[in-house]
Amino acid sequence: MRMITFPRIPTLLLGMTWAAGALLCAPQAKAQDAGTVDAPPPLTPVPLAIPPLEEFQLENGLRVLLVQDSGLPLVTAALYVPGGSAADPPERSGLASMMASTLTQGTPQRTAEEISLAIEGVGGTLNAFANLDFMGVSTSVLATDLELGVGLLAEVALHPIFPESEVELVRTRTLSSLQAAQGQPQQLALRRFLQEVYGDHPYGRRAQPSSVEAIGRGELMEFHRSLFRPGEALLVLAGDVTRERVEPLLAEVFREWLPGQAELEPHPPPTVHEETELHFIHRPGSVQATVFMGHLAIPPDHPDYFPLEVTNRILGGGADSRLFQILREEKGWTYGANSLITRYRDRGFFVAVTEVRNEVADSSVAEMIHQLRRLRAEEIPAGEFQAGQDYLAGSFPLGLETPGQVASQYAEARLLDIPDETFTEYPQRIREVTPQAAQAAARRWIRPERSVIVVVGDAPALLPGLEALEGVDAIQVVDVDGNPLSREDLAPAPAGEPASFRPDLLTASTLQYRLMLQGSPAGTVTYSLARDGEDWVGETRLQGALGQQEVEVRFHAGTLAPVRSSQNAVQGPTTIRGDFHVAENRVTGTASLPPQAGGCREVDVELPAGGLLPGMDDLLLPSLELREGAVFAVEVLDLSTGAFQTLRYAVGAVEPVTVPAGAFQAYRVEVTGGQLPLTLHLREQAPHIMLRQEFQGLPVQVELESISQP
Repeated sequence: MRMITFPRIPTLLLGMTWAAGALLCAPQAKAQDAGTVDAPPPLTPVPLAIPPLEEFQLENGLRVLLVQDSGLPLVTAALYVPGGSAADPPERSGLASMMASTLTQGTPQRTAEEISLAIEGVGGTLNAFANLDFMGVSTSVLATDLELGVGLLAEVALHPIFPESEVELVRTRTLSSLQAAQGQPQQLALRRFLQEVYGDHPYGRRAQPSSVEAIGRGELMEFHRSLFRPGEALLVLAGDVTRERVEPLLAEVFREWLPGQAELEPHPPPTVHEETELHFIHRPGSVQATVFMGHLAIPPDHPDYFPLEVTNRILGGGADSRLFQILREEKGWTYGANSLITRYRDRGFFVAVTEVRNEVADSSVAEMIHQLRRLRAEEIPAGEFQAGQDYLAGSFPLGLETPGQVASQYAEARLLDIPDETFTEYPQRIREVTPQAAQAAARRWIRPERSVIVVVGDAPALLPGLEALEGVDAIQVVDVDGNPLSREDLAPAPAGEPASFRPDLLTASTLQYRLMLQGSPAGTVTYSLARDGEDWVGETRLQGALGQQEVEVRFHAGTLAPVRSSQNAVQGPTTIRGDFHVAENRVTGTASLPPQAGGCREVDVELPAGGLLPGMDDLLLPSLELREGAVFAVEVLDLSTGAFQTLRYAVGAVEPVTVPAGAFQAYRVEVTGGQLPLTLHLREQAPHIMLRQEFQGLPVQVELESISQP
């Protein structure tokens, strides 16, 4: 009696995140030239109304900033201490993040549950946080509950116990997040970019599974002891509160916090690059490329800060910027392209980012380099410059609408050792920048000839075009774990023997699977196979957190020759469709994809011997004669490219597998050649029902729940 596995979850749902609406294969209206539309004149600037600031210091050295505003009966408070992830020991990267996740989970006086009940009982919040340079605790409560909120803040900040159970829970979640990041091109690119830009500087480090595994309760306790000192700490309060009320309260709750300075190691200097370096992260099967391009920027107090703000806005700081308009609106290569300049306590970085389909990856990198050079070489047109200034100056007050937002700006100024005027006079300072000053700053700080370029994608598909780019001095290729790859490593593995299927093993059936995301249920997949005359018709329905998909496949029962395949996949606002037919040994049909993934295309290709339509490969896989060590090659039409690709199924050893449907002995089968490498567990007993499916680098699993037959 033959049972069938359902088709694989579409990698279009797992491997791509599109930001546009549903797409149909219909003529697209041409975007109106923004230059032909007269924008309304900007309103008259209104001076910022910023609440006054009070500053005082407790006896132990704790600095306090107070922003009073009685408009609403609310108070927010945030305690900052220097350190953050930049203070992580190299062998314990991730320590600050784990501390922030466990800081509020218990003290000698209260359990995590008691802390949660206390703050939630008054409708307040209590959170710990960690960034690159600082970490701490924040709370928000009604003004009448100020004593409770500030008391809890001081209690968890000064007396955390880091319960072992909470540490292990956070460790598990952190490792799961790191695993998820391995499957996200943006995260892979960012990690490598920071590593190359900063070198040995701690800004270039990120948590690794080995470092997270090594962090124990003892390390958390010692790290807390070394950083949580009042000497360089800052407490910021905002809202309906007065100094007369809060100062004695703070003196009481922080009375046990003895004077002292945080124990911080000096940072080594960041790496200085003298040439353009391209670091390629090989992600086999990717149909798009993720590109990061940039380098070190300025310290937080540098006088070029305001000119660079305007420069960055023009280059890639919004939907009207050059990168966005050219790469998306004019050329249709991407859904978005942007740039930013960060502001850290030491030195920030400049980066331009985009994601494009493989066919235009080299052209996109070349265009990005061209736009950086253009910004340095050409004077910025007056209208474009004015639009950038108007946006920055006009939108800035929107971030100062609450006392808490004002207080956070004051806090940033103190923590970065920059003048308050950086934000209190921000609109004025932006409007004082001239086109000449912006271009001069670009010439000093936007350096395409010293950039680090990181590209994540399929190396064999992209490297030939990237290697031909002018201005790229060196290329290094690594895998997703950062291990160097040679050109021999990139050569495709032998495809294996052609797959041979047994039609007699197929039978009408329905299989129900559960979709798991980071260990939690996230959806369902239902597969059914039924006879319709001389054909088999298979239907798959996926619904859950990863989107929705419907697939219908028809093929001859006796020969297993493909007849038709149609599918409709929805992720957020985007719809991806495919419809293919076989006649006279040719496959014809249409594929509807977002424009940045190639758009709508007509498909007309020859059907290779043994070739399958989308969705058929996993339907037929259980009818293979599996044996340990065998490697099978299957030719499958790829919806995203309109061409046939070879999937390679490598059969491993038999091992025990337990799923909701029961315990089984199963072959472990590694599938490569598609957009994402897969691991399948197929029942040892023929027919080889799929029991479990895992996506390498993603915390996603599909597990068999039930089997039924008519």
